[in-house]
Amino acid sequence: IARGEPYPIKALLMAYQNPVQNYGHVQRYREIFSIMDLIVVSDVFMTYTGRFADYVLPEASTLERPDIAISKNHLVRMEKAMEPLFEARSPREIWGGVATRVGLGKYFEATEEDLSRMLLDSKHPSVQAITLDRLDKEKIVRADVPWEPYVPFVNKQFATPSGKIELYTESQVEFGEGLPFHREPMESASSGGGR
Repeated sequence: IARGEPYPIKALLMAYQNPVQNYGHVQRYREIFSIMDLIVVSDVFMTYTGRFADYVLPEASTLERPDIAISKNHLVRMEKAMEPLFEARSPREIWGGVATRVGLGKYFEATEEDLSRMLLDSKHPSVQAITLDRLDKEKIVRADVPWEPYVPFVNKQFATPSGKIELYTESQVEFGEGLPFHREPMESASSGGGR
């Protein structure tokens, strides 16, 4: 962007990103943003990056819109619990509105329900048996993926100098903690910190 290669980039549309805070080098972002003619940020929160934007499009939270969330190996039907506050909109409404204003609205006519059905109709084997009706009824459905139970230390490898379970830890002797012992938390009632 700074060099304008292979072509000049003059507009930035950003969602769910906060590079000014998360990626460091704030001054470099200021330089790059100064080259832009238009910066649009859409997010649930006002971010540091949003402060540099020409337009901030407030996105509805997951409580304010229907959606499908993925939690580990499960699909979760997120139901709208309340109307969006203030001027917040769903991502579909936000980007559909932007697309309409630049003449591309016909590609963004799907509703949230249409988009959820498209996700589940993707023909991916992990969601073949999951329909939106089933998800609406059951609320959470495990995807068809191999079951991989978590077994801690199944290979019997431990992050200790010996590679074994160590009750006595030489590296902690200088702190008076070579052997495990119980210490009351600072905020517990018996230590006087919780009063």
